[in-house]
Formats: sequence, structure tokens, C-alpha cells
Amino acid sequence: MRSTSGHRHLDHPHPTAGRRWHRVIAGLVASVALGLAACSSGGDGDDAADRSSTTGTTTGATTTTRTRTTRVPTEPGECPSEDAVAGVVGGAVDRSTSFGGGTVSGGLDGQAVSTSRTGCSYDVVEGPDGSATIVWVTESTIDGKPGPTGSALFDLLAEASADDSMDSGFEAVEGIGDQAYRSGRKLMVRSGSTLVVAEVEDADDLTAATTLAEAALAADPPPAVDAVPCDRFSPVVADALDAEVTDTGSTMGASLADDAPLNWQGCSFDLADGRSASLATGSAENWDKWVLAKLDSPFSTTHTDLTVGEHAAFDDGQQLVVDTGDQPLIIETSGDDLGPDQATLRLDLARLVLGA
Repeated sequence: MRSTSGHRHLDHPHPTAGRRWHRVIAGLVASVALGLAACSSGGDGDDAADRSSTTGTTTGATTTTRTRTTRVPTEPGECPSEDAVAGVVGGAVDRSTSFGGGTVSGGLDGQAVSTSRTGCSYDVVEGPDGSATIVWVTESTIDGKPGPTGSALFDLLAEASADDSMDSGFEAVEGIGDQAYRSGRKLMVRSGSTLVVAEVEDADDLTAATTLAEAALAADPPPAVDAVPCDRFSPVVADALDAEVTDTGSTMGASLADDAPLNWQGCSFDLADGRSASLATGSAENWDKWVLAKLDSPFSTTHTDLTVGEHAAFDDGQQLVVDTGDQPLIIETSGDDLGPDQATLRLDLARLVLGA
């Protein structure tokens, strides 16, 4: 029997074998006087808008009124006017130029890809507290030499984002236990006072882990808070994953999110088809605090494929990236007062920029 006991996991960023996109600003963000040509939209908000509609969004005691403005698409490197952006975010803004860069480590044949960005930042000065950044990825380099551009660069960024989400994503999973979340490659399930953790090394990790967790919870008796007998659950694992168990071992782990720890221990299983799996349990006493902390954690990433008009796009929970065919467009928002659905706000800003 193998033993992997004593091995503890903390939810901190960690390198992976795949591509990982680090949103590291390599350059200085500069602010300059309003109206600078590098950030000019070619006219004020009234000239740019051709139609608008107003909606009200209420969150708690704060009401944010936004006006969606549809306008002629900007060219790569151009920025919408202050008035146009103010109509989307719901308050007057100050505009300044923004430039910097990012890195996709291991992004192309294992080599880091550096990107350069230019555009504008918008700080809300009246109304909700928050800001938005609209930048274009102007170029990429690999070891100082020209890298992918246009749609090829967008595809690289999208794949890196999806890899990040697979390793560090946190999302609800419906239909199992009392409540369940995918945390990276693990499925975390609360069933009463018991935490059940399932993980399967598989092409579709979440589906396989869900199948394993469902089989474990349906066992008679189901796994207890402090006991997952390897010999008793080996047949359960083999039947659920349709593969013979060739070896077992012990495993333990932990997830700490904002001083709300979850701890578990159980069994690992080697399968005849080359896969490995683990099934563990622990106390769900800190579950609610842990979930809230994970939802607020900057280390918990997501990846959602979208379209903006006819343009492919994705949102990673902090920024929206759009394939414009020439220079990828990146839109980022920050500030709780902008509302809980900032993904929709980023989409509205993209539609403004692209006239979609």
C-alpha cells in the first residue's frame, strides 16, 4: 500500500505543466491630460452616440443608473470618449492613458510570451466608486523576437486562461450533495456535516470526479467524517470509473481560504487504465465561511467563452478579452460599487468599443 499521508495542499497559485497566463503589468501605468491624441476617440460622447437606452440596477441601498450607448466602432488603439463610458458605468469618469504588458509563461512551445498593451483607464469620479480599463494588445515577443499577433495571439491567451481556470477555478456544481463546488481539479461536496473530496486524473476531471462522489455518497454506509476504508471503497471506485483498482494508498489535504480551513483524509487509488483517483472526507464545519472566502479570493479564476457581436471572446472573472482580428481587446473593471455583475458591464463596454 502506498502512503501519501502528511501531504497537505494550500490554495495558493502553483505552476502547471500547461500554459499559464499571468496578468502582470510590466510597464508603468501613466496618466496624462485629457484629450491626449494617443487616447482620443475622435469626438465627444454626443457625436459618438447614435442611440441609447437607460436601465436601473439596484444593489442593496445603492442604485446605479447606466445608459448603454451604441456607437461607430473604434479603431485598435483608440479609446471611447468620457461621455460614452460614463453612460455605461453610470457616473462621470476621468480618462487617462494606460500602457503596460503581460506574460504568458510557457505560452508557445514552452517559451514565455510577453505582450504590450496600450489604451485608456477610466476612473469614476461621480456616482459609483470604481474604474475601467480598455486596452489593445499591440504586439507580443518571444525572447525579444516578434511573437504571435491577431487571432493567433487571442487563441494563445484563451487557452492559457482556460488552463488557469482548470487549475485554480472555483464554480458551483449542481445536483450533488447539499452543496458542491469545483475547486481546481477537485470536487468539494458538503453532505450534512461531512465534507467529501473527490479527484480523478482524467480528460474530463469534473465529470469523472462527480461520478466518483455520487457513487461514494450512494454507498451503504456512505463515507464518514473521519473514515474512508480503502478496501471497502475500492470496489465502489472501480465500478464508478469502470476500471480495476490496482493499488491503494492514504492521502490527506487541506484548503485554507481567509482563515477558514477545510481538512480531509482518505484513500488514493491507482487504476488499471493508468488513471489515478482519490476519495477523502473531513468535517464541513467551516464550509460556509470557506465558500464565501473562495468566491472572494483573487486566486480563484474562471473562464467563460463568449461572443461580442461576431467576435470570439472570453471572460476570466476579472477581464474580458475579445478577438478583433487585429489586436486583441482587453477590458477590465474593478470596484464593488459598479455592481455584482461586472461581467455584464465588461460586455457592455466591449459593445460600446466595437459597436456590436
